[in-house]
Amino acid sequence: MKRLLFLGVAAVALAGAATAQAAGLNLTGETGLGRTPLAATLAPLSLAVAADYVDAQDTFVPVRVAFGVLEGLEVGGSYWYLDTGDNLSVWGLNAKFVIPAEILADLAIAAGYNYQSFSADNGFAASVVKVYGVVSYTYAAGVTLIPSAGVSYEVQGGEWDEFGARFFASLVAKLTPRLALGAEFSVGNEDLVGEGTDPDVWAGARFWPTERLAIQAGVMNNADIGGGGDPDYVFHAGAQYSFSFAR
Repeated sequence: MKRLLFLGVAAVALAGAATAQAAGLNLTGETGLGRTPLAATLAPLSLAVAADYVDAQDTFVPVRVAFGVLEGLEVGGSYWYLDTGDNLSVWGLNAKFVIPAEILADLAIAAGYNYQSFSADNGFAASVVKVYGVVSYTYAAGVTLIPSAGVSYEVQGGEWDEFGARFFASLVAKLTPRLALGAEFSVGNEDLVGEGTDPDVWAGARFWPTERLAIQAGVMNNADIGGGGDPDYVFHAGAQYSFSFAR
């Protein structure tokens, strides 16, 4: 089975309530890093859209969107433009809720749900449902650091028909108000098809030339979903724009 790319961008982290204000969208449209979420959501009534170009074997442009519904709750989605021989179509939906933690102001805990659908002209059809929990801690002392750790449980339906858990961890460093670096690691699980078999690694950065616009770049493995099954590292670059409907 073709490997599935989990690509994304470095997370936004601000001092103090940094995790709650993270605005980097991962592959499926959640605030987070490349393959993993942060215990963070967009601000209420704010919208973020993002797209990247991935230097994979086949043309791959993941488009993502997320909306902050209210404090601690966001919903999002994704559509992957893929230029493959079988016209593979991939789209997804997600939701995430950050549990209030007023007593531990620097600690955030979140639970989330993610659904993806895969279909192709050759009759292939599959789906992936993920539920996860993640904890993020904000340490602000000059450079703001946000380590995170979590676990996801994945159920693969349709032609894949597999299920299993994956553990993940990440670190975000906000070097300046306009520059952040990030890295993450997800363990493999041989019970899962495609991307779940091998460990996933991602590292990248994002820069804000303006308050609303961010540009991002990074590298990741397991980047070919159209054919060839190349697990080597490839480059990606893109942009994200966000704005608020709140008055």
